[in-house]
Amino acid sequence: MAQNTHLLNPGLLRIGIPQIDEEHRVLTGEFERLLADPDASYGSETFVTIVTQIAASLRVHFSHEEDIMRTLPMPDEELSRHIKAHDAILAECFQLQEAIMFDVPMSQSDVLLMIERWLVTHVRTTDVKIRAYLPSKL
Repeated sequence: MAQNTHLLNPGLLRIGIPQIDEEHRVLTGEFERLLADPDASYGSETFVTIVTQIAASLRVHFSHEEDIMRTLPMPDEELSRHIKAHDAILAECFQLQEAIMFDVPMSQSDVLLMIERWLVTHVRTTDVKIRAYLPSKL
């Protein structure tokens, strides 16, 4: 189940908010565990457990991140776009969990790419914009 784990380099996923950076590290650690576990095939108990943990952690993480963003001088429309991106990811999480629960066949590689998009691409394209609104020293 080899994947491009170099994309998960924690240094590339730092925003500059210690709590958020730590949550990103934990989330990507779970994803790396999913990628590395030979028993984590789509629908397996291991797969379901890890995906369920990622989904639960994402809900908590997004709530923390949104609370922090609301304290920053971020324009309302940018905050709204960011929250909508979170909502879209959470909707996909729910759809994936529902598909697993109802034994809907899905491609393992498609699922892994989806999770990578949630955990890596989102940070690199959306979360990095938070940096512009951070005080010079946290």
